[in-house]
Formats: sequence, C-alpha cells, structure tokens
Amino acid sequence: MHDKPSALQNILRPVSSPASPAPLTTAEDNDEVGLPALIEGSYQPYARASNKPLSSIHFVTPKGDVRSFQYVDLDSDARFTPEQITLAFTGSTPIRVEIRGRNLWRLYDYIHQQRMRWVMVATRDFAKDGEPLVTAVDFTVVKPDHSDSDDSA
Repeated sequence: MHDKPSALQNILRPVSSPASPAPLTTAEDNDEVGLPALIEGSYQPYARASNKPLSSIHFVTPKGDVRSFQYVDLDSDARFTPEQITLAFTGSTPIRVEIRGRNLWRLYDYIHQQRMRWVMVATRDFAKDGEPLVTAVDFTVVKPDHSDSDDSA
C-alpha cells in the first residue's frame, strides 16, 4: 500500500471537502487532472494555457465548487471590457457567464482559443497592479428572445 496520497487524491480532496484543503506538492500535480489547488495564499486566477484545444472549461469558487461548460457550446458573440468578460454557452440550457476582475485580456483570448482549463474566483482582492484577478463569476440562464421573429409571411 502507498502511504502518500496520489496527485489525483490531493486535487479531488479539496474540491470535495473544501473545509480542509490538502496541499499539492508541485505545480505539475495541479495540471494532472486540470483543477486548481485550493491552498491558502497560492491563488491563481486561471490555469496555464494548454498547448492544444480543450473540450471544457471549469469555473471554481473559493470553496471548491466547480461548474463546467463545453467549449463546443461557446457562442461566438462574447464581450470584453477592462472589468468584465461576458460569454454565452448555448447548451441544452443557454447560460450567460460573467467573469469580473482586472487584467483579464489574456484570459479572454485563451478562452476563445479553447486553451483555458479553469478559472478561479479570489477570496479577496490582493493582486498587485498589472496582475490578473477574478473577483466574481456569475451564471444567468438566458431566456429566449422572440422579439426578432418575423411574423409576416
């Protein structure tokens, strides 16, 4: 039997029981299954960009809750402002995702290249000037808008 937990166990333990996060040993362990480590003082706003396109993106809360979307459902009409990224996922239930923070251009670009594995919300605002920071991620169900339909035949 192995006394040392595997990298997968170290990563999944913090996600399944956020009250007592288990530290990871290296940054490489972090990328093995694609989820961030929930270690106090080691916040990263988002993953390192993948070398290849990915199939999904995961949004992680400071508690370790995860909400995931498939890149195939990412709508092409996305928006960027210096304080917010707005995305739409058009799966079986269309969802608008609003990512708020600072210095998010690189994140926006990596998402559209389908190379971003995860995004994590910070517990507090502690980023230095010029560093990226994600302060909130909100999810809104998009109701169909029938105002554009043409009733004339």
